[in-house]
Amino acid sequence: MNASKLQSELKKKAYLRGKSFRFARFEPSFPDDHTFCVFCWARISIWDEDLREGYFEPESQSWICDVCTEEFKQPFEWSIDRTNDSAWKRLMQHNAIDSTIL
Repeated sequence: MNASKLQSELKKKAYLRGKSFRFARFEPSFPDDHTFCVFCWARISIWDEDLREGYFEPESQSWICDVCTEEFKQPFEWSIDRTNDSAWKRLMQHNAIDSTIL
């Protein structure tokens, strides 16, 4: 991402600076319920063609997809709770196994 676009995002979404996000599976409140990543507008829902999980910040009720979380976590100074992220846990377990081999 270029510097001017990053500065624009930091300014437009200043309310997200320093927040804590947690990995979560989207749970609809009603049958057609869905939300969007606040950066790339990827749709998050229970529908097959959509993302079904992401990172959630409860105060602002903001959802962010995993790609945007990685891209923006440092500039926005987020803390990320991956406790419920099974893919992240598998990766960490795999890395721990690999590091014991070395």
